[in-house]
Amino acid sequence: PELRTKILETFGRNASTLLRKKTYIPWTDLNSNPEDIATLMNAAGCDFQGISDSSYFTALTVASAVKAACETKAMERSTVSVIIEGFGEVGMNIAIELQNWGVTITGVSTIKGAIYDENGLDIKKVIELKKQYQDDFIQQYTNERLEHKGLLLEMDTDILIPCARTWCINKTNMKDIKAKIIIPAANAPLTTEAEEYLHQKGI
Repeated sequence: PELRTKILETFGRNASTLLRKKTYIPWTDLNSNPEDIATLMNAAGCDFQGISDSSYFTALTVASAVKAACETKAMERSTVSVIIEGFGEVGMNIAIELQNWGVTITGVSTIKGAIYDENGLDIKKVIELKKQYQDDFIQQYTNERLEHKGLLLEMDTDILIPCARTWCINKTNMKDIKAKIIIPAANAPLTTEAEEYLHQKGI
């Protein structure tokens, strides 16, 4: 713990110019917590209370990748379907941003399950239920629930956004992926084997 604190403080001091200007806004990820952020921000001489959750900015980069993918593939955004595996803070912000651009969200999942509707989910309703029931909102959204959440990755869609588990796309399901484009938001959601296989298929 002492070494961890020392490293975080050193990082904070060395990145202090970027942190004070808010050019770089850190937040938690795997194996880190708000206390870690407070340590490095305090070392940089910043007011930690002035920093908010950066999930929106993470989501914005993913949404921007969707926009770029549509432009590259000459796909009209208003006709594009998207599945988001992992409807946490980042996933929810991705959905909000994409819906504002006219993209249709056909499926989402949480640790409690998945819902899918090829005609598009009512994202406003999904978000309201998410805020009320957290991950259990899956059970509250009509009858579009899938038998198990892993199936969501294999459903028909233009763009698949894995936004939850590491290596969720692997040799056991890579041949069943139907998405035309995969835009990762999670940490390493594809194994190397799956990535190579899908790339060879033109995905």
